[in-house]
Amino acid sequence: MINQISSLFEKYYGFNNFKPVSLKPFADRIVIQLKRRRTTGFCPVCNCPRAKVERKITRFIRDFDFAGTKVFLEFQQFKIHCKCGFRGMELLDFVDLYGKCT
Repeated sequence: MINQISSLFEKYYGFNNFKPVSLKPFADRIVIQLKRRRTTGFCPVCNCPRAKVERKITRFIRDFDFAGTKVFLEFQQFKIHCKCGFRGMELLDFVDLYGKCT
């Protein structure tokens, strides 16, 4: 079932560098766990994909409702240190830096 959900998720959402690995239904919400496709972060200054990861932070953010049920995404965001001198949180295309929802 997760493979079907994974392909639908990628088709409609298209989160770059992440793929859904599990779906946890609860009485009042659904939690979709995302796994990274890469082990490195992207620098928001120079867009270098080889930035050194200093820390991994688990994020839990709200996504759009699905059939009247709240949906949350759980994933890891990296704090990086790049060769260009940037040091901070990597930039993701589906959530603001300290955003609580997509």
